[in-house]
Amino acid sequence: MSKLADRLKALATMKETKERRTEIDLALAQNRWGLRILAIRVLGAWGGPRNKAWLREKADQPMLRHPWRYPKRTPGRWEAIETQAAQRAIAPHVTREDAAWLLNRHLADWANGGTLLPMLGALAPHLPRERIEAAYQDPAQRESLLWLCFHVRNLSDRLYWMRRLATLHEPPPLAGRLLLHAEADALKSPSPDARKPA
Repeated sequence: MSKLADRLKALATMKETKERRTEIDLALAQNRWGLRILAIRVLGAWGGPRNKAWLREKADQPMLRHPWRYPKRTPGRWEAIETQAAQRAIAPHVTREDAAWLLNRHLADWANGGTLLPMLGALAPHLPRERIEAAYQDPAQRESLLWLCFHVRNLSDRLYWMRRLATLHEPPPLAGRLLLHAEADALKSPSPDARKPA
């Protein structure tokens, strides 16, 4: 196993070939989670449309809970770690075309989606406003939207959305407190995004 692990680490530094991709496919079929995670990292190192598509499909898997909330050495924990590994591996390859997918993934699974936040921040100008509005209108997704606004500080009209959430008849948990933190940050470094849109 250690030799295979070393081989996978070495493959990440090499150029992809048909033969090397076959090695990765075999590693992904292993019943050892650690080897599969190493293989996922190789796909991230290689990049390319095919590998990105595979990583995106894997990264799109819902996690019932954060990996560290599972008991050690359980299938659920390793499955969640594998999904998280795919999310990290795809990060260097996301483009504006992935913005809607990333937003949907976060809104569906915000509590376990911390790995997505840097990508959402990088693509903040391209997050579809109509999808954000739909999340605001959906009581089941308002908490997800609140945490998106809190963590993605360059989100367009960030404070506008947070104020709308905080003033609802039944606001999401912590909405008022998070808004106060966000407003304090805005006072330190004001930006056009702190204003309500025209």
